Amino acid sequence: MTDIDWNLKDLQTIMKDMLFDVHLFCMDHDIKYCVAYGSALGAKRHGGFIPWDDDVDIYMPYEDYCRFCEIFPLFAGDKYYLQKLSSVNGMCEIPKIRLNHTYYEEALYKTWDMHKGIFIDIFVLYDAPKSKIDCIFQYLAKTYITLKNLSNRRYKKNAFINLIMWMFRLTSPGFLLVPIYKVLIKYQGVKGDFYLDTDQCKLNKTFINKKVFFPSQMLNFDGITVCAPGKIEEYLTLCYGDYNKIPTEDEIKAKQHCSKWSSFEEIGYSSINNGKFRDECLI
Repeated sequence: MTDIDWNLKDLQTIMKDMLFDVHLFCMDHDIKYCVAYGSALGAKRHGGFIPWDDDVDIYMPYEDYCRFCEIFPLFAGDKYYLQKLSSVNGMCEIPKIRLNHTYYEEALYKTWDMHKGIFIDIFVLYDAPKSKIDCIFQYLAKTYITLKNLSNRRYKKNAFINLIMWMFRLTSPGFLLVPIYKVLIKYQGVKGDFYLDTDQCKLNKTFINKKVFFPSQMLNFDGITVCAPGKIEEYLTLCYGDYNKIPTEDEIKAKQHCSKWSSFEEIGYSSINNGKFRDECLI
């Protein structure tokens, strides 16, 4: 049993409905996406959610993500809030689709003044350059943004990592994020064979052949249809090795995000963002 078994199925039902809304929107507007990480693993191994999973992850290529940002808010109305990458207050986190009038608490963001609705993570896939030297520069830009984000969240692990996080916190939360992000996206439109995956840490896993993702395939996900990586076995092996191996309870807890959630407004909390994080968006 895990700490958040309480009402986890209800949370997954809400997130599944959100995912289906996004799926239909992307299909209607010819926007490429596919499920990612634990959501892709769940679709392949369980035909839906991993039983203990408490979030949804999707990929979008950068150009499709830009189109999504332009037109999804018109569709979303008061139902969803699109939380973009921003340099304001160091909000350089993964973009998220938030469900308004809900609450999802993560320990790392508990004190942040930000929208905290139930969410879908969007992992943006960036075109990688053809030059190996340019790939290294793009990788370093990605790594800087990742480390800056972790330091803003006051991430802690071991003495070495804690020292790095402390050094990053000597600068302002948004320090160099805009120029560094421009390095990350400068290769868009390059007709190369690889995407850069910003959530991969190791250099040899960061650049993934585009054919692994697209054309995507349709898979069942707890009774709905979702887009999944076209070569999902290759993708899951890259991410997890033996992806059919069931993790230990400690490994499960380490991967879970939610410490508390509600489908209603909480006292003192408004799930409708005040616009603060819409300013100075990186894209």
